[in-house]
Amino acid sequence: MSMPWRAQETKKPKTEHLTLYDLNRYFDGPTIRNSDGKKEVRPIKGNHRIRMLPTLLWGIKGRSVIIEGDAGSGKSEIEKATMVLLFEDEALDDESRYCALLDTATDQAFWTYNKIDQINSCDRVYIPEIQNVENHFPMLKKWMEGAIFKKDARVGNTSIPLKLPPRPILSCLAINNDKIKKLPDEIIRRMIHLWAESGEKLNKSIHNMKADIESLPECEYPQMPIEEVQALRTKLIIAMNEHRRVVNVYANAIQEFIPATFTVSNSYIGEFFNLIQAIAIFNAEQRYTTGEYIFASIADNYLAILISGDLFPDMCLGIQGLGREIIRQMTISETFGSLRMDDRNPNEASGYYTITQIMDIQKYMGKQRDAVTTEELLDKYCRMGYLGKEKIKGTEYYVRISDFEKNTDLDWKKIYNDGLDRMGIHWSEHSFKFREIEHDEYVVPFGENAGETVHILEDD
Repeated sequence: MSMPWRAQETKKPKTEHLTLYDLNRYFDGPTIRNSDGKKEVRPIKGNHRIRMLPTLLWGIKGRSVIIEGDAGSGKSEIEKATMVLLFEDEALDDESRYCALLDTATDQAFWTYNKIDQINSCDRVYIPEIQNVENHFPMLKKWMEGAIFKKDARVGNTSIPLKLPPRPILSCLAINNDKIKKLPDEIIRRMIHLWAESGEKLNKSIHNMKADIESLPECEYPQMPIEEVQALRTKLIIAMNEHRRVVNVYANAIQEFIPATFTVSNSYIGEFFNLIQAIAIFNAEQRYTTGEYIFASIADNYLAILISGDLFPDMCLGIQGLGREIIRQMTISETFGSLRMDDRNPNEASGYYTITQIMDIQKYMGKQRDAVTTEELLDKYCRMGYLGKEKIKGTEYYVRISDFEKNTDLDWKKIYNDGLDRMGIHWSEHSFKFREIEHDEYVVPFGENAGETVHILEDD
């Protein structure tokens, strides 16, 4: 991928000062071309962690990512803003050399030399909504398996064998779309799932933001200066072209954080390490590096848990975090359900809830969902063992397991010392220089203290 600065410029923009705080800040006011061809500021409210993860996992590490959510939850806006940041506006019109667009094209329109050549030479593939490319499900299935997709294409009277190597995909999935049921499990199971949050509180902030866009002068929009966006894009493109191995001497201690309840975690622990690697690559200018290696910092590990910690069980199980909130309410509230003695534990009482009562819980949380969406979510939790259900007068749900996550209150001093010990044992020739540059400092990427520099060990 070529660098985004002009050839006549003598040097690239400075990027050493940029942190994940700046990546998150970009999404406060990305500039995106609208359907009329005019550029407009399209702020993304909330979803601070979700809006950073596609850039890190799909952009830097080349993993396939799918953003899911209700209509209006911001999933498409996050997707478009990510595309523009990495590949500029032309990528949304399928005019980028580095990212191919797959949309509602027919097989006949797709299987042309131009499109095949574009996919063979590109680095990434963008699918605005995955349920709309049913024609390409066989190809996507092969790609998710890491295999080349082969097809005989008809050119005139000649049949020509074509091959398409797997490409990382960024896409969206609209919850409750009828076409979802046609998606092969192999596609969904092998993608990293990110859920865009929605709810009454977030909706109100979006309404206020859109009102501000209507009433404020352009100079007061929350957008990054164009030169800072260009520098951030430069840093990311350099990261996307990084091929050195990332060494993480803290991995053995940090893996204790990963929930081992479900076998699928064996696959997704790799994705968690991929996130740490992506962060280390992003921060490579401040890390100890050699011609072969980038050594991840304790701060890279800490940031990975800060960004994705309580999302990780959802990524493993392929389920929404909303379900965890519902179950917490089911365990602490007697307002909505019926309380009766538990046959499994005769000395205890359990709450039993109908679909309607669980919809009331969601409404209470400011996150209304219809009966179909609610039932699909609850049934997933039943299959995973977190909920049980019984047929009484109708279907009623009860909590079986309420302990979702591993302990996130990690002993960072112990993790830090373990990593230094491993560095001395296994990488002794690099240990002194690593210790010299290693530090526990990071810039808070989002939240109340966003932009502040803090220390992990002192604040532990």
